Amino acid sequence: MKKIVPFFFGLLLLGCALIFSQSIHDVVQSVDNFTLLRITSENETALSGTLFSGDTAIFVEFGADSTLVAEFTRDSEKYTVETVSFKTYKGALGAFAVTDLPGSYPIDLAGSGRKSDRLIQFVKGYYIVSVLPARAENMTGAGELARSLVDRIRGTGITPDIYAALPQNILVKESGFYFMGSDVFMMRFPSKLAKVLNLGNATEGVAAKYLTDDGVVDLIKIRYGTPEQARDAVNTYLKSRADRPVILPRQSLQYYTIVEPDRSEVYITDYAEWVNLMPRSPQGEKGREFFEYVLRGGK
Repeated sequence: MKKIVPFFFGLLLLGCALIFSQSIHDVVQSVDNFTLLRITSENETALSGTLFSGDTAIFVEFGADSTLVAEFTRDSEKYTVETVSFKTYKGALGAFAVTDLPGSYPIDLAGSGRKSDRLIQFVKGYYIVSVLPARAENMTGAGELARSLVDRIRGTGITPDIYAALPQNILVKESGFYFMGSDVFMMRFPSKLAKVLNLGNATEGVAAKYLTDDGVVDLIKIRYGTPEQARDAVNTYLKSRADRPVILPRQSLQYYTIVEPDRSEVYITDYAEWVNLMPRSPQGEKGREFFEYVLRGGK
């Protein structure tokens, strides 16, 4: 009997996986009164770039693993739909958040949608979907097709708080920044910083600006594959700053302080697989107090 129970438990897990698994072809099918006319492009290793021209490197960094471009029709109307699949839902959300659709505004679609005068985009589950009507006057129909595709995609349409690891009470509005590698990191920070932090070993990270009584500070949290890689990143960073004084406080919160020529300070430390870095803190004690607040877990 003890051998039978694990078998049925495994069978149950397999059944759940089949229920919740979904391929990109499952999403791109005829839906409601829209007919799938043909698949015009399919790539299992990179992006087609049809509707995301210029964003290929960013999408690859966030784990885009396939893309499918298809044409849909409804009566005389024609629509192009590009669906990009990611390895994780956090990757899909991160790519959607860090990219932009010029001239767009947010819309209530799957929790995270946007619309311009010619294109509708949304993210849900493991997918980012774009709907482009052949004619501008068919944008209403594009919205109807997008909503139908939302219903086909399994998984949540609610955006989780990917910045939950960072304090919220003094967060500078819209400064949250999620990355999974150096390309996206360098959209905000210098390439030299990405190099000395060994971001090739990082799995993900978040950054944001916070308002202290002494001024605005940046806080960066990076997750590495192992604690050893996190420790190596801190050591590599410290070696790159060997020209500056480095102080290690004699207290329970062990972090390094680097004193800049203008008397501002840099704080960095590793804990398990994480690295915490404040690349610049203005003169005064409030930046240091905030960094220690973060290290104490917001206490």
